[in-house]
Amino acid sequence: MAMTLRLDDDLDTQVERLAVAQGISKQQLLVRATREYVQREGRIARTVANADRIVAENTGLLDRLGQQLPRLARILGQHAPVGGAPAANASD
Repeated sequence: MAMTLRLDDDLDTQVERLAVAQGISKQQLLVRATREYVQREGRIARTVANADRIVAENTGLLDRLGQQLPRLARILGQHAPVGGAPAANASD
């Protein structure tokens, strides 16, 4: 499909320089950039949709895990970090 694209002078100059540096036309550069943008945005949209689906499918599990966080923090607090000194006991 044919399309007219108007760029301000500064952007047109930047596009021209980049196209020359890559040995392609401004048309090819802008098509490539547009295609990459559309693909990237599509991946982001799919990732967000998948995350939403996973959260929705696992709401009960996530709630149960959230309820266990204080207990897990106490357990982890009793163990030394890898390569570190033993953690101080809260009762000391």
